[in-house]
Amino acid sequence: MELTTEEFSLTKFKPEDIDSRYLGWLNNKYHMKYSDQRHVRHTEESANNFLESFTNSDNFFLSIIDPKNEKIGTVTIYYDKFNHQANAGFLVAPEVSGKGIGTFVLTTLIEGLPKIVILKKLSCGTCELNLPMLKVFQKSGLVEDYRDRNSFFFEGKYYDKLIFAKYY
Repeated sequence: MELTTEEFSLTKFKPEDIDSRYLGWLNNKYHMKYSDQRHVRHTEESANNFLESFTNSDNFFLSIIDPKNEKIGTVTIYYDKFNHQANAGFLVAPEVSGKGIGTFVLTTLIEGLPKIVILKKLSCGTCELNLPMLKVFQKSGLVEDYRDRNSFFFEGKYYDKLIFAKYY
């Protein structure tokens, strides 16, 4: 799967995309503080295993590529072909965080994914504390779908996970 706009593209993540920069993003405790990935120490082996899990599946693992052909993030899409639903998550490199990449990713998925798969619902979720991501969801046109109460344990307290969605 590939989705391309004038500014960026989402292309299939390849084994050669697993490099020290990518592993650095995953292991950046501050940047990953609202991700369940914060509990895992990522290595080249674990990243290869994760990439391999997408082989022969209905799911997608993509790189976010900028106009200079640099990888600036990743997207995971878990697709349920029986119920025509997809759940997307993304990671933007710390050095480009806050520059509109997340909004680009979501709007590209909202517009492009239904051209590739049958889609009734696209959803994304995050902890209620992750205000920048909640802004991205709202700017992209997603609406709050439901609240998973007390499902995110962070710094000694439980918080809600908010799920936003786009229905087609």
